[in-house]
Amino acid sequence: MGCGLFILTISDIFESFSIISILLLLITFGYNAIKNIAKYYGYTVKSNEKYIYWNYGLFANKEFTIAKKDIRSIEMNQSLLARLFKCYSIDVKVVGVGNNNGPACITTGYFPKEKIELLVSDLIDKL
Repeated sequence: MGCGLFILTISDIFESFSIISILLLLITFGYNAIKNIAKYYGYTVKSNEKYIYWNYGLFANKEFTIAKKDIRSIEMNQSLLARLFKCYSIDVKVVGVGNNNGPACITTGYFPKEKIELLVSDLIDKL
């Protein structure tokens, strides 16, 4: 009877590594997609003359109100991946939100440019 010697070649190692890497990449991508869907589920922004109302979240529902007079800056951002889908996000820096001494930053989810521009114009018109 043979001793059952098992020999791995370099190509076997690289093939196994490639399969494991692809699986880990798919699992990570899937996890992040589900996490972001749950985070931004039901995302709504409403405003009136004085306030902006944010509401979002599936499991951890977040809801807050910001006085427009407390907004210090509005930045429109686009990550590399968002460029592929022609989407943007905005960062609204606000005084008096959170536990920070300086302005807190509230980031929207990614939306098409037209929706982001509509939100920004509404914010700027009311400032």
